[in-house]
Amino acid sequence: MLAAVLLAFAPSAWATGWGLPTGSSDEGTVPGNTNIPWTSLNLAYNAGNSPPIGDYSNDYASNGYSVAGQVGNYADFTFPAAYCDSIGVYADSGDPSVDYVQIDVWRTTTSSWQTICGSTPLVGSFPENGVLPNDTWTVIPFTPTGNISAIRFRYHYTVGGWAYWLWDIAYHSIPPVPTIPTVATLNADLDLNSAVLQGQISDDGGLVCTAQFEYGTTTSYELGAVPVVPSYTTYSIGMICGAFLGGLTTGQTYHYRLDVTNSAGTTYGNDMTFTPAAPGAGWWVDATGDSADPSPPAQQWQNRTAAYDDDDQTLATISHYTTDPALTAYLYLTHSVALTCDKIRLKASTSANISAMEIDINTASGWTNIFNSGTYPDQQWLELSFAATAIMGVRIRFNVTTGGFIINITDFDFHIVGVEHCQAFVDGAFSGANK
Repeated sequence: MLAAVLLAFAPSAWATGWGLPTGSSDEGTVPGNTNIPWTSLNLAYNAGNSPPIGDYSNDYASNGYSVAGQVGNYADFTFPAAYCDSIGVYADSGDPSVDYVQIDVWRTTTSSWQTICGSTPLVGSFPENGVLPNDTWTVIPFTPTGNISAIRFRYHYTVGGWAYWLWDIAYHSIPPVPTIPTVATLNADLDLNSAVLQGQISDDGGLVCTAQFEYGTTTSYELGAVPVVPSYTTYSIGMICGAFLGGLTTGQTYHYRLDVTNSAGTTYGNDMTFTPAAPGAGWWVDATGDSADPSPPAQQWQNRTAAYDDDDQTLATISHYTTDPALTAYLYLTHSVALTCDKIRLKASTSANISAMEIDINTASGWTNIFNSGTYPDQQWLELSFAATAIMGVRIRFNVTTGGFIINITDFDFHIVGVEHCQAFVDGAFSGANK
């Protein structure tokens, strides 16, 4: 039984406290009103720290001149998405000309504007009725329900000929309210006595997570747990994660599920089953093992399992530099039994720096080269055909010409001779028992 080692997933980092917009634009004429464009919008967020934010006595964004009974154009302010609970504003909202302002925030979860100050018709008291104190740093609170990424601001004049000044505007972010993760267990990719388990974390709950697959012959998952492939420490929400299981019994049905934990609790994914079986004709199948180069250069491949885990977010990697004129170490990918194959395929990184990529297959007569080139598609499937033969594995290596860098291999498959089965993709990774 494989030992369970949990891998930490880090959600996108959030900044807390007061922040300034990073971009701005005039939204244009409000329907039914005269076009009154804003000028120097960047001056409304060009300095300061929290709170109050700004340099009120020095400069401002300006909108004018007003038309009686109309609203000015919206001034839009954008920034990286943040989980916010309030907006801060300092504006020229004095008598006698301004009776209300309207401030909206852009909700990324609903892709819509929400008004947090001002309404039509005017009702209630500040901030609902949009009466903004004159030349005063004012904090406008609202209920956080997800990230926002923009603010827009406009005013209403009762008399004409006045210019409106917006001294400063800012947003206040807080850590997201934690929730338990949202996960799903997906189909496994099968072989004679191995499987690649797959799952998806669609929401980390706003917290660092750990993830593992439980498995067993019953829903007690009595055989233990295995980690998702440990080749990265951050996780892009919505991507597929996987884990390789070897040493399984052909014909035995296994249960498995993806479990994900954060400080708010654990979510247990849906139960799924698989039954290891000999791969059929036309199947694309994974390697079942890997090994280091027995007579290598100093630098060896890292995270070798990631080259055949059906997860496009994980990579087998090796460093190589122009100071080393030799080819890299081989990455050996093997199968537990001989496969009669007519082609292989892989995804790998490419660069103008790479002068050679060599791929050999291991046949009864020894190693046979099937590819030797510096040209191939970057992180797309490269499919290589050859005369059908029994093979036990492949080996892959690279060389570079100018500048050192990290070389990656994302995925690799063997093709069993026959008509290809239907292929199903989930977020770039294969799903389904026969891939």
